[in-house]
Order: sequence, then structure tokens, then C-alpha cells
Amino acid sequence: MKTQTAPSLRERLDSPSANPFRHVPPLDGIRGVGILLVMLGHFSAGLSDHLKTRLFGISLTIDLFFVLSGFLITSLLLEEWSRKGTISMRNFYVRRGLRLLPALFLLLGVTVLIALFTDLLPAKLTIIEAIAAALYVYPVVIILRPSEVFLLHLWTLSIEEWFYFCWPALLAVVGLRKGTARRLQLVVGSLIVFVVLCGALRVAGGNGPITRLVITFRPDSLFYGALLAIFVRKLPDWRTPLFDRIAAVVGPLGIVGFLYFDLFAVYPRRPGLTEESFHDEAFGSWNYQLGIICATLLIFHVSARQHSRWSRFFSWRPWVEIGFLSYGLYLWHQPIFLLVNDHWYRFHRDSMPWGVFAVLIGLVSFVVALASRYLVEKPALKMKTRFEVVHFENKR
Repeated sequence: MKTQTAPSLRERLDSPSANPFRHVPPLDGIRGVGILLVMLGHFSAGLSDHLKTRLFGISLTIDLFFVLSGFLITSLLLEEWSRKGTISMRNFYVRRGLRLLPALFLLLGVTVLIALFTDLLPAKLTIIEAIAAALYVYPVVIILRPSEVFLLHLWTLSIEEWFYFCWPALLAVVGLRKGTARRLQLVVGSLIVFVVLCGALRVAGGNGPITRLVITFRPDSLFYGALLAIFVRKLPDWRTPLFDRIAAVVGPLGIVGFLYFDLFAVYPRRPGLTEESFHDEAFGSWNYQLGIICATLLIFHVSARQHSRWSRFFSWRPWVEIGFLSYGLYLWHQPIFLLVNDHWYRFHRDSMPWGVFAVLIGLVSFVVALASRYLVEKPALKMKTRFEVVHFENKR
């Protein structure tokens, strides 16, 4: 009788994933908590110079979203490969377009109308911003006009869209082909080297142009998520009892660590340091780099241990519901805040505490995000399901 040998790494990489990818509610909850932190960071930075520095760590929440995007997109691509043995790039881009473009175009359309028919925004610059955001080249606007832009927060959507354009094609063309697991190993090895180099550049690269590119475009955060997805999806036999015990400890440490580096860690600002120089130093600090690693461990923990206390915390229904609104909230909260702050609140600061103002703007943002969700996003999501491999009940 022949003894069965454990499958080789190559065989595991060539075979379908052992556990089908499913909807993970805690990840929606992380989105919900994350968008609240982003809103807190934007509002506090816009209303208080002290809090702008003190709460700088909330910038890590953007990296958390990048890690989450890398993880989810790669997981979905690997699931499609497992089920069909191929990846449809056409369907992938249609799914992304239906998920992102309708709500974005609504925001851009409203913004352009405000600029054209009121004096609240400069028409020429606003139209340029809208075109750049629609084409996902918004960082070019930041480079050319860094102090006058209105839709600054849309730079993150451009970064993610570039990732969506490049990574699936690389994974499908190079990494995922039957009998070519060595290519996937090469891709994975290259990504590991890449994120290590990015981390070294952040911490020790100074203010050189390559370091500034890493700080600006955050490719390491996206690829931390991609590597995590490959690890969890393609190597399911990592779940040994010993490793499971280690993960039970390391995961919560990552969660607590992320919350610390995001909310409580101090990013010192030396006297006389310009805003740009302070950001360069803070982004290049060990605090920030460790925070990105902790964000990765957070996502690993809730996706691998969905019945843990932390996973149940992030699965709390209010967090999940806010997570479903996170895209609309991200699109609308900053423009609403800037318009009302610049054209009304700065003249009435003595009559309303800034905290009350921030809460009111947050509530208005929720109302607008709800309208965007049910009038624009959900109809598009119904069309999106025709092109999906994994169906998430139109909630993603």
C-alpha cells in the first residue's frame, strides 16, 4: 500500500483553494470603524492646528484601507482562479467600474455644478480636479497645485485604481497559470523583497525622490494585503495547531498595536518644522511602519479567526452598516466639511464649539452617503453581480 505524501508547494499553488472565499462581516466592520477614524482625522486637522499634529497617526487608517483592498482584491482573483482556472480581466474591470464610478461621478458632477453656478469654488481649477479624479490621475493635480485643491482626498482612489489596473494583470499573466507555480513563487518572492525595501526606504531613505514616491503612493501597504491573501488562500495548511495558537496571540497584539499607533502614539514635531517636512518625518518613523504591519495583522486575525472576541467586536451590526456606507462617506464628508467650514463656520467659531460643528457635519455626511448608497450605488451593485464569481448580497 502506497503512503500518501504531502503535496508539494508547487502542487498546492497549482490546485484550487481548499476553503472557498466567503463574505467576512468583520472586514466590513473594520471599514466602518476606519471611516469614522478618517473623518475624525480630517475634521480635527481642519479645525485645530494642535490636533492636526497630535492625531497625525490617524493617517495610518488610509494604509489600513490599502491593506484591506490588497487583501480583498487578491482573494477574489484567487477565488476566480480556483473556480474557473482563469481570470476574466474584462469582468474584473467591469466590477470595479460599477462599484466605484457611479458614486464618484455623482460627487464630481455636483462639485462642478457648484463651481459653475456659485462663487463657492474656483470654476477652472475645480473642473481640472474633476477631470483628473475621473481619469484617476489626481496626484498630478496635487503636484502642480498643492495648496489650492478642493478634492484632495480623492488621491487615494487614484492610487487604488492604479493597483487595480496593474496587479490583476500581473497576477493573471505571470503568476497564475496551470503548471507554472514557480512563476507565482517568483511573484510572491518579489513582493516580499519589494515591501521590505519600501519599509527600509520609509525609515532610512531620507527625503530622496524614491522615498517620497513610496510615502505618496503607499505600494507596500497594498502589497502587504496581497501577500496576506496569497498566504491565506493558497497555503491553507498553515493552520496547524501550533500556528493557530501563535495567531491567537499575535492577532490581538496587532489590533492593539494598530489602535496605539493610529490614535495614541506621538509623532513629534520639532519647532520650526514645515508641514511638509513634518509629514515626511512622521511617515518615515518606526511608529508608522510598525502601524502598517499591525494593520496587516489586524486583517489577518479577523479573516482567519472569525469567531474571536475581536472579530465579534468588528461584526457588531452598527460597525458593519457604517462599513457599507464607507465609500459614500469617504467621498462626501471632506467636500461638505470644506464648503461649510470655509464659507460659514470660520466666521461663527465663537458661537459653536468645533466638536459640535464636526458632529453636525458628520451627520450631514451620513445623510448624503445614505442617499448615494440607495439611489446610486445599490442599483449599480445589482448590475455588478452579473460579473462576479463570489456574490456578497450586493453589500460590498
